[in-house]
Amino acid sequence: MFTNAAKALDLPIQAGLALRERRIDVSTIPSRIIEKLAQALKASVVVLHSYLALPPQVSQIRASKSSTKPTAAEKVSFERILRDAGVDEETLSTLLNNE
Repeated sequence: MFTNAAKALDLPIQAGLALRERRIDVSTIPSRIIEKLAQALKASVVVLHSYLALPPQVSQIRASKSSTKPTAAEKVSFERILRDAGVDEETLSTLLNNE
């Protein structure tokens, strides 16, 4: 669901996975992105915000494929997820602009 919603918002797949696993600090996500994401997920902004505010979770699929024991995930900024996914500066600026 999150990966499909991320695609609908032209976000990289890594952002969809990070959202699903609650690895993004919700306070760093622009409100318009939260609103569009909630619409794509057919959820209210309040429910989505509450979900994303929960502690991060480790993907069971990735954990089972790992040769090392998974560690607790840490929340990172939305910008960091986008940069790590290779989003170019112009797109990054557009996504992070809260207008």
